[in-house]
Amino acid sequence: MTNEHQQHGENHTGHLLLLGAAGLVGSIILAPYVLPIIGIGETSSAHGLMSFMGGEAAPGFYGSGMAGALQGGIASLPIVGEALTSTTLVTIPGIAMTMTAGALTTVLTSAVIGIGGVMLANWIEKGEKKDDKLHWSNIVRTLALGTSILISLPSILTGISVGVAFLADLMNTQWGNNVAYALSSKYGLGATSMASGIGASTAGALSGLIAPVLHLLTCGAAIIPPVLALFMAQPKHEKSQETPEGHPTSHHQHERWQRRLDKSEPAASPAR
Repeated sequence: MTNEHQQHGENHTGHLLLLGAAGLVGSIILAPYVLPIIGIGETSSAHGLMSFMGGEAAPGFYGSGMAGALQGGIASLPIVGEALTSTTLVTIPGIAMTMTAGALTTVLTSAVIGIGGVMLANWIEKGEKKDDKLHWSNIVRTLALGTSILISLPSILTGISVGVAFLADLMNTQWGNNVAYALSSKYGLGATSMASGIGASTAGALSGLIAPVLHLLTCGAAIIPPVLALFMAQPKHEKSQETPEGHPTSHHQHERWQRRLDKSEPAASPAR
């Protein structure tokens, strides 16, 4: 197996692992809102868990567990911190439903920084050489991906917490309560206070496909920009100069035969 084929196989495996992980996390996040559609559980219980775990928004309080701690760190960022953590309710145009401004801003900011940053890095990479000492494309790509993931992480943790607690509640109500308490503890995954605003404003008001769509626009959508950016940042397989069968390309084959012909030509006779 050539190095090119081996690299292609490793890249393919990396894409599959990333897709599998994203699918697993996305399934857990959307479970409380997709399962009720087929008659398993109730959407209102998911909103209740979300409100309980996120806690009431108050000055200096940004949620529970690791999600709340990260949210507090993001809130301290100059200029953008307040916008990314705002619990102000806004109405989504066209569907007359509300969500927190911070949740919407988080998704949009993560998408612009993550996807836009990777596109910029790929463009810079085209003008770089392999023997360059400093590759700015790698720096820009790493910063874009890291920032995108960091911004989205509190919302992703919130979605995972609510999903896990919901699944536990389906098996046993007491289990659901215990899991919710554990996840909202200091060292649990926790939930942001933005989740409390979402749960309080929409509890009991959603039905059918509207519930998962709204959640996809909030906690669920937070996972989309980082995953797309990670896929775009995966190294691309470079084309080999050989065909899949291992034979030289027509250009190299022509050069090879030309060299043979030159060697086989008889030397010119000296002029008389």
